[in-house]
Amino acid sequence: MTGRILPREAWLLWTALWAGAATGLLFMFAPVLLAGTPLEWMGDCLFSAYAPFCHQEADRSFHVRGVQLVACSRCVALYAGTLLGVTIAPALGIVGRTRLLPRWVLAAGLLPLVVDALAGLWGLGDSSFASRTATGILAGAAGSLFVLPAAAGAFRDIRAKLFHKEVLACHPE
Repeated sequence: MTGRILPREAWLLWTALWAGAATGLLFMFAPVLLAGTPLEWMGDCLFSAYAPFCHQEADRSFHVRGVQLVACSRCVALYAGTLLGVTIAPALGIVGRTRLLPRWVLAAGLLPLVVDALAGLWGLGDSSFASRTATGILAGAAGSLFVLPAAAGAFRDIRAKLFHKEVLACHPE
């Protein structure tokens, strides 16, 4: 199997992943964007939808125009980092690549977040708003740079299986 997918497929996949990351980040701002409108209830629904995945503590969350975002600073930063990683992937030559980056890339991005979170949980020191945000951005970017080649590889494999079935249907043995 080749280490890349076709350029048109690569950019289609990249566009879909970028749009997904951007939409995820936009959802974080829904309560701010919808505040004071007849659709304000939609922001409240999104806040409730994210509750099982994030503690949403007000003192650990961004506020814009006095309205709390859907998730805490670390979770919002993970989404922002994911969008950042997908955005810079073309400059790094990762778009269309199917071979995974070395695992140390993912570990290097996740380790600061894990250390920051565990230090707070174990009472070794409270992480700051800035450290939660910075480690979230780093982890999100590293994760997206690691997932992009995996998604391209899955795309390649699915296409190969579909093509193989089509060939067999045309040429039964």
